[in-house]
Amino acid sequence: MPKIERSIFGMIKNTTVERFQLENDQGMSISLMTYGATLLEVVVPDKTGRFENVVLGCATLAEYSAHSPYFGATIGRVGGRIRQGKWLNTQLTQNEGEQHIHGGVNAVSHRVWEVLKSDVENLSVTLGVVSPAGDNGYPGNLEMTVTYQLYADNHFEIITTGITDEATLFNPTNHSYFNLSGDLKETISEHQLEIGASQVALMDDSKCPTGVLAPVANTAFDFQAGQTLKAFTKKEPQGLDTPFPLNEGADFAVRLTDNVSGRRMVIETDANAIVVFSTTGMNEPYLVNGTRPMVSELGIALEPQQLPDAIHHDHFGDIVLPEGRHKSYRSSYRFDTIKQKKLKE
Repeated sequence: MPKIERSIFGMIKNTTVERFQLENDQGMSISLMTYGATLLEVVVPDKTGRFENVVLGCATLAEYSAHSPYFGATIGRVGGRIRQGKWLNTQLTQNEGEQHIHGGVNAVSHRVWEVLKSDVENLSVTLGVVSPAGDNGYPGNLEMTVTYQLYADNHFEIITTGITDEATLFNPTNHSYFNLSGDLKETISEHQLEIGASQVALMDDSKCPTGVLAPVANTAFDFQAGQTLKAFTKKEPQGLDTPFPLNEGADFAVRLTDNVSGRRMVIETDANAIVVFSTTGMNEPYLVNGTRPMVSELGIALEPQQLPDAIHHDHFGDIVLPEGRHKSYRSSYRFDTIKQKKLKE
């Protein structure tokens, strides 16, 4: 029988942080917390029916606050970088050198959200937060909501909405890192990644887009037919921290497969891009999921959003949210298993 379990995850700045675990009839579950509207766990079966967690996180709230590189967090108001933190005459917080990234300092990813609704019949939880006018330089009071909903066929959706009382920027994302081996048994280097993108956004040394959308054909960045991360990094040792504009009408945004466990995840989204971060070279001393230190390619972040720095590139899409208008983004994460097959290298 579907169920939602609600508990206290901890306290931060004298505010209670709650945890929700949603479980369907198949035994799949997702867990989230009110701090950062963060996805904590996704527990799905492998090809033998063994249930394990397939996302990266921290064991305690204190670790999330101290160490987390946005594990599972809701990012806003804007995901990714904005060059020099500039939008027209507005100066945003420059929290990565000269750039603005992930909404600024102590943005909504680092705040406790309000529980607006917990609906066991529809296996959904909705959280809300208000980003006040002037927050990290942004104009307008922005009301954000995030709904996590789990379905009987082993997929879940994240729906993020915003409404403002003054024109502002709105380009949210979820920053989950995935590892389909289950409970971090292996790195993701042998995972096969497919992306529904015939182009890639070229980046400069500041990790901001240049504005050029280049064809991926005959380059290392061609994931249309799929390739392992190991094969990619042989050609591009720095790994991926890369936006891909999605093909219109594509059947999926991303398909990620682990041949050993048999787990497969398919992401669909109504955003126009996916930002892929392979954690290549990310060796850190803190523990992930309370079990092992963060090492290179322990997980892969797959971030559905509008193309980063869109306000400086007209062909990247419009991320301006007008006064009084609702904007909503929906992303779906579907899990199943496959029979063993040789993956393309």
